[in-house]
Amino acid sequence: MFGRRRGERSAEGAWRAERGALGRPGFVGAALVLVVVLVIAVLVIVDVGTTTPRAAAADPGGSGGPVPGASVDDTPQAPPNPVAPGVTVPPPRPAPVGDGTCAPFPDSPTAQPGKVPSHIEWTDYRGLMVPLSGMAGPAERVGSVARCFAPTPTGALLAAANIVMRHPVAPDWRSLAERQMVPGPGRDAYLRLREQQEGPTGVAAVPPAGDRLARLAGFRFVSYSPQSAAVALLFRMSNGELWASVHTVDWSEGDWKLHMRDDGSDAFMEQTVAGTEGYVEWGDA
Repeated sequence: MFGRRRGERSAEGAWRAERGALGRPGFVGAALVLVVVLVIAVLVIVDVGTTTPRAAAADPGGSGGPVPGASVDDTPQAPPNPVAPGVTVPPPRPAPVGDGTCAPFPDSPTAQPGKVPSHIEWTDYRGLMVPLSGMAGPAERVGSVARCFAPTPTGALLAAANIVMRHPVAPDWRSLAERQMVPGPGRDAYLRLREQQEGPTGVAAVPPAGDRLARLAGFRFVSYSPQSAAVALLFRMSNGELWASVHTVDWSEGDWKLHMRDDGSDAFMEQTVAGTEGYVEWGDA
């Protein structure tokens, strides 16, 4: 019962016969190599299809396509940095604008004048003669404001003479006070007094010529420093009387400005005098 009839094949023999060439070991190894090659080829195709070429990234038009004539090896280069590494470049500064700063007077004499300086000229301001100098100021005259004086004794003298003569009859007295009087209680008191005098319009009531201050007759220095100067001004009134008053100017915000008293007046001493002795006479004022 365990033997086979002649001509019959066992199940194992039939399986082997049906396998044929597939059952050979060399064929199986070649098939495995072919599968690996196919997988690698598929991976390469997928990678190439999903990667942007470097030349296309350099397209300046943003079309996503390569630049004509460029190869995939043409990697775009960043522009050269002219600044050394580690150096911070500050932002460009805006162009300077006018801020009201007075220009210097390089040729202005620095000694206290013992006589009327030869470079003094006279000009009419609302019927009053005021001194000017191309070497000591005022370098700027706009309306009633005459400013920008040299930081010298002559500059202090001309500042005192101009501001004292101009402010009582200035139509734009508020502008003059704000720009040519030292900020503080004295200037505030002066502004209150002028507001009361001029009324709600704020326009100066210019007095008749005969009631104005008379011409400048002389001057003398009481004291001087680069920060402050006290100048005695001598006036000849319309009736011929001589009147002397002492005025202080301070170097403030780049210019000489009149220092007002706390009661709003501009003189620290006023008196009549018998003559011009002790004063430098202006002469042609």
